[in-house]
Amino acid sequence: MASLRTLLNIETAADLAGQAGAVPGKQWIAQVTCQQCQFDSYADWCCNVFIVPSGTSEIIFDVWGGGGGGGRSACCGAGGPGGSGAWARRCINSEQFSVGDCYRVTVGRATYCSQSQTGCAGNYSCVCSIENSNVRVCSEGGGRGCWYCFAGCCVTNAYCTCEQKCAYGGDINVKGHPGCYWHRCLEDHCYDKVGFAYPGGLNNKCGGVVWTQVCCKYVHGSALQNYAIGILGSTVGSQYCCNGYMPGVGGGTMGTEDGVCRCGLQGTPGLVRVTYR
Repeated sequence: MASLRTLLNIETAADLAGQAGAVPGKQWIAQVTCQQCQFDSYADWCCNVFIVPSGTSEIIFDVWGGGGGGGRSACCGAGGPGGSGAWARRCINSEQFSVGDCYRVTVGRATYCSQSQTGCAGNYSCVCSIENSNVRVCSEGGGRGCWYCFAGCCVTNAYCTCEQKCAYGGDINVKGHPGCYWHRCLEDHCYDKVGFAYPGGLNNKCGGVVWTQVCCKYVHGSALQNYAIGILGSTVGSQYCCNGYMPGVGGGTMGTEDGVCRCGLQGTPGLVRVTYR
């Protein structure tokens, strides 16, 4: 006899987690490297080609868009980091491809460090069939982070990235998460929290937000010292290096340090993982 949960098609936490993460099989991964990030524009994409090996009966494409960048500080205040990239998963069987077929793989780069109050939009990633049109899986990059001015420390408010970007063409298509900033106060101190967004498909289906604490204080009642926002962002993947990165994480909104403005931080690049068996 079917359970009520089965009849209502309700997913459990285990169900959600089971649709994310790597699946058994051989893997081919396309990701951004340091050598591929020396172009004049962050909107230059990394292009690759996946060719179907012999003996393959099933292919699974996981596609992550790049994270959105954070906004630059412009006055006393703070704001939400960039949003996470979207995620899509598409599974095809041997009836939909042949050995030797080619798939164009586009991986979105990291954003620039923004010099404006609004961060740079994240770059999309795509997988497209070259021989035919039976596969086109694309995940948009994360939304732009923004910087907001606060009238005073003791004004409690919350700010989030407005844009939630989409994924297309997958059996699973999950939107990117917004980055968030919660401004709250106690006496003359601000006890703020920053939510760095990460995409679905990494450790669960839907993705989420990693919250970090930021303690700051108004100096002479005006200059908010919250430059730690950007530093904390690097601990949850909002910076990347040659040794690897977490794909699709939104970059932090950088604050002021001793009255000096800082640029908004980069969103991490996208990534494409192809599993074949």
